[in-house]
Amino acid sequence: MSALMEHSKQTSRETMFPGIFDVEIHAHVPNSTILTRLPQRFRPAYQAGGMAHGKLNFDQRGGGNRKDASAGAESDPAAIRRELLEPLGICRAILTGGNYDTSIYADLDLCSALAAAYNAALIEEFLPGDDAFLGTLRLNFNDPEAAVAEIERWADHPRVAGITTSTAGIETPGSRRYDPIFAAAAEAGFIISYHTTQEGRALCPPPSSAGYPSRYVEYHSGLATSAIGHAASLITNGVFARHPKLRVLYLEGGIAWALPLMWQLDADWRRFRSEVPELKERPSEYLRRHIHFTTQPIEEPDNGRDLLAVYKAIGVERNIVFSTDFPHWDFDHPDRFLPSCFSRAQRERILYHNAAGLYDRSLQSWPLARSEVAV
Repeated sequence: MSALMEHSKQTSRETMFPGIFDVEIHAHVPNSTILTRLPQRFRPAYQAGGMAHGKLNFDQRGGGNRKDASAGAESDPAAIRRELLEPLGICRAILTGGNYDTSIYADLDLCSALAAAYNAALIEEFLPGDDAFLGTLRLNFNDPEAAVAEIERWADHPRVAGITTSTAGIETPGSRRYDPIFAAAAEAGFIISYHTTQEGRALCPPPSSAGYPSRYVEYHSGLATSAIGHAASLITNGVFARHPKLRVLYLEGGIAWALPLMWQLDADWRRFRSEVPELKERPSEYLRRHIHFTTQPIEEPDNGRDLLAVYKAIGVERNIVFSTDFPHWDFDHPDRFLPSCFSRAQRERILYHNAAGLYDRSLQSWPLARSEVAV
């Protein structure tokens, strides 16, 4: 993948920090490996594509992957190291994978069984493939008892960094039915990563309040609206007030939307405080303290200083973390994803330090990947 990484080590970033912390790599555990861990009664449904109905028929840019990514690279730890980690100097790799649709189907038993099978396959077979890898669990949020059991099952595992699920859901995320899951995740120190793109599938409502989009460009450019409503629900329903240790991360949902949301929430909080008695602080304070954002896909205004101003207001020094989204077509290169007006210190915060702070528990439990060496 030389074209992808053509000048990845031409900068001096090796001397700035231990390496790059990539919080979103779509490493895929092979379906055959997951299948062996599914109870026998669920295997026919899984093999027949029982979890694939309701997919939107959009152009995924040739299947979703970059043309210069080798076939099957996302399912091969050695290929991920060869094509991504080593050329870019990535020392930490959060595997967000796929299969984050285990909360959007009606068959709760199948969804919970699939989540458990995926987790076992990832942790026991895929993570050992490279010391840099940290994994994220799948849960069925609509089966809180099973979800909490999965968290407790893997809470002490040094290679598990959190949970990846979808922003799409049958209920809004602030629903009290999910509180046991939030409590267990917070207690375990797991970051909950919410990924867009399951909206409008299976039992979920349309991708936008205007209905179903007709084209990929309409769908893709509107994904931030899912994150906006999602974050507003978590904040205004008091999730972070009840679970002060909980941290969430939005994957591929954009960043800049958070600033006008903070303005609006703070204004409404002053007007309607009787509706949200749990919120003892302005909603914007909960957002800055508990919500984090990935850079991919980063906003691209004509004037980079406009982006810098917005990111400063949201929390560029703490809340924004780097993601490549490997191996997808809209991959972000660490040398080219930010406008030149961002300072070296700000780049370092985004490329390593912010993620290191967010995933501090994982760095303590799995302290040194083989590529994370002193320079």
